[in-house]
Amino acid sequence: MERDTVDKGRVHLIGICGTAMAALACMLQQRGWLVSGSDAGSYPPMNGVLARHGIAVLPGYEAERITPELQMVVVGNVAARENPEVQKTLSLGLSYKSLPEVLWSEFLAAAPIRTVVAGTHGKTTTSALAAWVLQTAGLEPSFLVGGLVNNFSANFQLGSKSLFVLEGDEYNAAFFDRRAKFHHYRPTHLLLTGVEMDHVDIFHDIGEIEAEFSRLIAGMPADGVIIAAADNRRLMGLLRESPCPVATYGAASTADYQLTGFEPLEAGSRLVVEDKDGGSFTLSTATIGRHNAENVLAVYLLARRLGIERALIEKALTSFKGVKRRQEVIARKGETVYVSDFA
Repeated sequence: MERDTVDKGRVHLIGICGTAMAALACMLQQRGWLVSGSDAGSYPPMNGVLARHGIAVLPGYEAERITPELQMVVVGNVAARENPEVQKTLSLGLSYKSLPEVLWSEFLAAAPIRTVVAGTHGKTTTSALAAWVLQTAGLEPSFLVGGLVNNFSANFQLGSKSLFVLEGDEYNAAFFDRRAKFHHYRPTHLLLTGVEMDHVDIFHDIGEIEAEFSRLIAGMPADGVIIAAADNRRLMGLLRESPCPVATYGAASTADYQLTGFEPLEAGSRLVVEDKDGGSFTLSTATIGRHNAENVLAVYLLARRLGIERALIEKALTSFKGVKRRQEVIARKGETVYVSDFA
């Protein structure tokens, strides 16, 4: 997408080298903002992304960088109130927002279709696959996910202003906004991969995590749709209060779309699915692993609800190249497969 010609002013991002913050910086630049940013360190892969867009990472945090000329300061959740740039922002009375607040005001509010992938595990791969399916179908979605998608060589895209795909994180937004990030995104289509204990630095027990997801579900519009993992008992309990239709998937016999067969192939895998009406179908995918079979099924159901033809979905599933360092196959030698993975 070409840069907007309208100059919206200057914005500074505190903690710019984070995966989502760096993507946001590039997106704001494309929308006409003059972008600067700082971080404690400049590290890959996002320093390379920023460099390709001509955005420098200013080392460390210095109060002198925050001036009255800034129209907005974006405060990453790595920055505490004591951060010198935060302190200068507050003392000058400048406008400041968290990353999810900016995503909503600058990009999401104008998008009638907001697809959010949330859950304790599998968010990045699933949201990346959803974006690729929509791209293959010619819809050119806007998206932001938590890893570099190999099909795009990026973790974001500003495409259609009417369709946005987001990875929805349950971690809090900023020191001044302790809500989960995904509450800001107001999804119309919500894909839930499961609820488990995580982020023990901010959540004391599973009940606190369940409360965040319960609130997310309760905020869905009546004409929205939720696609959810049937194998996750905690999630199924939360969905009893859903205000909108729910379609479930997984190995559980209670699933609306039950994964009854999984066959690993030399490159990828094949799925067998039975629906609650007794029908069945197969899906081929380039992804590996039984867990990814469920992610694939979830994205398939989402795409069908967005009106995408099955042939286009299957084309995307078999051409998906995955996410960097998410079970990324980097080499094969004989019967040995070398995989790079950190998540």
